[in-house]
Amino acid sequence: SLLKTPSRTPKFQWAGQTYKIEAFLVGLKNRSHLQINSLEDAKAYRVGTIRGYHADHFLQEAGFTTDENLILSVKYQRMWRLLFKRRIDFVLTNNLALGREIGSIGLDVDMVKQYFAVKNFPNELHIATNLSTDKKTVRLLSEALKSLKRGGRYQQIIDKWGL
Repeated sequence: SLLKTPSRTPKFQWAGQTYKIEAFLVGLKNRSHLQINSLEDAKAYRVGTIRGYHADHFLQEAGFTTDENLILSVKYQRMWRLLFKRRIDFVLTNNLALGREIGSIGLDVDMVKQYFAVKNFPNELHIATNLSTDKKTVRLLSEALKSLKRGGRYQQIIDKWGL
């Protein structure tokens, strides 16, 4: 699945939505003195994300800068370790990545909490193809996804993976 963003929309053919994510700023639970009620409030802190990801562009468009409050990592492993070592205050992430990434590097997901839900972050994951993909192939993919959803198999997959 590919996150459908305004800049990606014209670059791909979109065969169908597979899932919706929730984006939020997370931080360590034991740092509850950190208070944010808006993305603007978060500018007073160090926020981490992955270089080149949509979250990077989103935060920069919101006024975050690498000179001041935006910490970019090349790999998610480094980003999470920075959070756990208190070198950054928050991470912009989503509900799919959070537990999987933290757990994969041996850190405790129960040590983090959601501080702020980022409502205006793109949230749709889609099956996408190259612009040169044959229209018939895209239509077949789209119909197959619709069939999975109608027949209940899609929900079984979602349930199996705890989504």
